[in-house]
Amino acid sequence: MDSLLATPKIPDKMRVLCGRCRVPFREKIKNMREGFQTQCPNCNRLITFSSDSADLGVQRAMTEARRIRNGGAAAAVYGGGTERL
Repeated sequence: MDSLLATPKIPDKMRVLCGRCRVPFREKIKNMREGFQTQCPNCNRLITFSSDSADLGVQRAMTEARRIRNGGAAAAVYGGGTERL
């Protein structure tokens, strides 16, 4: 019964879609800040996380990571929020 009332766990990793090879990989949310760079594990392309990136996969990941870090996902789960998860 306690597990039903427990607060949902906030994820620590997020799925990012590579713009070149279109293969998803997971990156830590705490690393996904403006200017952070990582390589795609599949094609070794250097991906720079920026909110004004031309890559839609990077933009989507940055938006979701910002929302999770700011508590937007938790607020939507507990009501009051009209956002969809």
